[in-house]
Amino acid sequence: MSRGDPEGGRPPKYLPEYCDGVIEDARAGYSLTAFAGKVGVSRNTIDNWRKVYPEFDEACGVHKSARCRTLEGNLMSGQNTVGSIFGLKNAAPEEWKDKHEVEHSGNVGIREWLTAAD
Repeated sequence: MSRGDPEGGRPPKYLPEYCDGVIEDARAGYSLTAFAGKVGVSRNTIDNWRKVYPEFDEACGVHKSARCRTLEGNLMSGQNTVGSIFGLKNAAPEEWKDKHEVEHSGNVGIREWLTAAD
């Protein structure tokens, strides 16, 4: 897949203005999949464009940050609280997750445990 032929011989559907469009959609709270629907392509095409067009890949990175800011803003203002939380858990799971990992230290062997139980 070369930069000149990212869509396998078909005329490319990618347009440079999609960089601004994807960020604009993020600020409205839309996902990359929703942007794909807006421009009439599949989510796989979006992922392929990210590999071929560095400027679009950067815009998609900004998309994530801009979308999270919109969703967090909605949450803080009390707008669509449940929807915002759900969106944030999926958009930024590294910061918005229910699961918390706890690291334990120390060493208790089975013998010590059995001896203590007697």
